[in-house]
Amino acid sequence: MYITIEKQTTKDYKMNNEYLKINKQNTASDKLIDMCEEGLVGYENVVSMCMSYMSEDDIADMMDANEISDRFFTEDGDISTFS
Repeated sequence: MYITIEKQTTKDYKMNNEYLKINKQNTASDKLIDMCEEGLVGYENVVSMCMSYMSEDDIADMMDANEISDRFFTEDGDISTFS
């Protein structure tokens, strides 16, 4: 079974003993993820690099957009059920 998403390059993934063919764009983001998957750079290093490059406002906006900022957590540290 193949599922195809139309983009530029192809990468096969095995999932539940079936192959999924996913076409990916040749973007910098894709290249960086591939480098992490290949063990050329660690995910922790990428996070550190991104945080060094981004401003504090950028980081706060990213956390809020992904619902991991303080306003999404209750006082006991659990994730809030409201947005």
